[in-house]
Amino acid sequence: MNIVYATDDNGALGTGVSIVSLMENLPPGVHADIYIMTGGLSGDNTARFHSLQQGYNLHLHFIDMKDKYTDFPVGSKWSAATYYRLGLAGELPATVERALYVDIDTIFNRDISPMYESEFGDCLIAGVFTTEDLSEESFSRWKREMNLGRDSIYINAGVILYHIGRIREECFESQVLSWAKNNIHRLSWQDQDILNVCYQQRILLLHPMWNICDGAIWSIRWEGVTSFRNNPLKPADLLEAARRPGIIHYWGHPKPWHPNSIRQDYGLFYKYWKKSPWKDDIRDFRKQNDPGRMFISKMRCLLGKGKRLLQGRHQ
Repeated sequence: MNIVYATDDNGALGTGVSIVSLMENLPPGVHADIYIMTGGLSGDNTARFHSLQQGYNLHLHFIDMKDKYTDFPVGSKWSAATYYRLGLAGELPATVERALYVDIDTIFNRDISPMYESEFGDCLIAGVFTTEDLSEESFSRWKREMNLGRDSIYINAGVILYHIGRIREECFESQVLSWAKNNIHRLSWQDQDILNVCYQQRILLLHPMWNICDGAIWSIRWEGVTSFRNNPLKPADLLEAARRPGIIHYWGHPKPWHPNSIRQDYGLFYKYWKKSPWKDDIRDFRKQNDPGRMFISKMRCLLGKGKRLLQGRHQ
């Protein structure tokens, strides 16, 4: 099993916790090759990553991405690392036929083997239609701007299964990079828009349980699927994803490891954080949290849940 992350020192903790959750949920005997694409890591974080090989059936590989994608625009929301997945097939060893790219702000909640072995058919990548309540206006505008048809799909790029072998055979990656350089300045979601446009006709849709946002889980559990009335995903699939999530994605900010962060499934992240080589950082994390602010945030969450229960809107 080949798993790929793109990270740096700012995201090392999240990456490490994600890897721990992956390995904790794989069946005994399943080996994972973890590829970390990075522009640089400190000696301390590198040592912590290496220590994972002592407790789990995995082998780490570091891919040097320094000075790559420097001609792509970056800013407060985007770093060069967000583009690394565009060149995935060219960076991985020639022996790799398929690989799962995962964002650093993800937690594995179950064995991913069934998803990892998905049949691609004629597709090149597989992903989950974004679990957001998409407004018809904004989604239609995106399709027009990207010159796509009305039935186009839009997957979240945080969890993508790649058919690496076929992408190489068709030299598809060079086409993607060429399109990206010519259109990068008119995109809203950078690499995510690029992947959706370039692979549009070759995307296999996965069940939403394999990339569901913690906020979506909370909304579906307490408000039901009516809060996703503009999303084309099947209500039954959304309900199953919320009840039995396979990969939870903490997209947006702040991340679970940021001070004063209140995420709906933060406890799950904390569970694996305590098992990771970064567990000693928890004490400093607690000291940075503002007790009053954390209390108010938790009370708001509880009051929101109570209100929905009284209204009978949960399912």
